[in-house]
Amino acid sequence: MRFVIGRRCASTTASVMKAWILESHGTQLQLREMPIPVLTKPDQVLIKVKVFTYIVMAVIPAFKQGCHAEYAITEASCCSHFQQAASFPYVACTAWTALVTVARMNPKSKPAERVLIHGGSGGLGTMAIQMLKAWGTEKVVATCSQDSFELVKSLGAIPVDYRAINATDQLINLAPFEVVLDCVNSELAKWSDKVNKVVDVAKTKFSLY
Repeated sequence: MRFVIGRRCASTTASVMKAWILESHGTQLQLREMPIPVLTKPDQVLIKVKVFTYIVMAVIPAFKQGCHAEYAITEASCCSHFQQAASFPYVACTAWTALVTVARMNPKSKPAERVLIHGGSGGLGTMAIQMLKAWGTEKVVATCSQDSFELVKSLGAIPVDYRAINATDQLINLAPFEVVLDCVNSELAKWSDKVNKVVDVAKTKFSLY
């Protein structure tokens, strides 16, 4: 994928733009004037590329052309505000550190570990779930509020309401876990620490607190 920093444009009064193009395979890039691309679908967005504005971060899928130009088209779902996009690497690196560096999970082969995540609907929790499912982890359990159940399920994890009276019983029934990722430092997380020490439910515990 190719990243473009620019401004979302609903319309433009210009009809042409400058673009770097390849006329054929093996030739050199040439700067030419080209027609500004036209939106053809309701979910598309026209991006005016301005590297130093930091207003919108957009991703141009690798199979599409046209990002080496003053304007480019991508899907609205590929765009976000720069502040949101800038937080992505931080969250991803934190999840990776917890799961790979600390818990020593191997993303290159299907992990055998069963994982419990406390605070599974937050930024770190949702990132960790997506990583784990992408690696092929079969069992991921995540504590969250009941109104976040659909989100957690959609990412592939088993949600447990941390406020439920029988939350501890649910976790015991879903155990054992080889890895526990604590993103919230809740009373339930503290309880699972004690259980881990007694029955060796988790071999690895990573906490942000």
